[in-house]
Amino acid sequence: MQQITDLHSAMLSASAPERRWNIALNAFAEMGVDWVTAGTAPRIKLEAVTVQTSLPASIMLDYISARLPVSDPWMQHCATSTLIDALDVEAKQATALTAHAAVLQDVFAAHGLRQVCLLPAYSGDQPGGLVLYAKGKEEAAQLRDPKRLQSLLPLCAVIAAYWQPTETKTEKDGLAEGSYLFKRLLAPREAEALLWLSQGLQTGRIAERMGIAPVTVSKHIAAARHKLGARSREQALALAIKYRLIAP
Repeated sequence: MQQITDLHSAMLSASAPERRWNIALNAFAEMGVDWVTAGTAPRIKLEAVTVQTSLPASIMLDYISARLPVSDPWMQHCATSTLIDALDVEAKQATALTAHAAVLQDVFAAHGLRQVCLLPAYSGDQPGGLVLYAKGKEEAAQLRDPKRLQSLLPLCAVIAAYWQPTETKTEKDGLAEGSYLFKRLLAPREAEALLWLSQGLQTGRIAERMGIAPVTVSKHIAAARHKLGARSREQALALAIKYRLIAP
């Protein structure tokens, strides 16, 4: 109880969203959690997820490359349930997860994770949850303990009351570290413009193929560049291929 009271006080006194996020991470670390991800999405568009995470970038890039942001079933779970969900990576056992459990397991196992748990924490028009990760053997055992997980629910409730991923600021020339705005995945015409660009076509020829004006092609490519945090067309193209947003 004292920990929850202290967490309330710390969150109230923190004026910046980044500070509240760090307080949340510290609180989970004290409970033996290695990494934390928070994610929310509009209820009317659950694939448009905004995420803040302490996971290493290498894990998140593999998660993105596996096309999981648009198929991960956990956001749907958060929108329809308040039950804790779990993925035992070592034992290859999942609860509410179905078709995409194997893909998630492969991504997490490749990085040595043992246990991953989802605790729905956000509701209303922006449902979502907190995902807790354990890499160490003891930490994984704690996350497998139902009583231990139940003890984390008040912690999640306080954090969700004071902070959410959409508060995270983005940098002028790209995304802030640890922030992934999947709602910014490329629009179909933006992806098409980059696809033609990957085949060596210049703006004029792309415009002919797409049946639009050259200036509109430039706008699509500029929008894609901005969403990917790229400084040039070439970098935007490289990132789109890397993240498997296009398949040249």
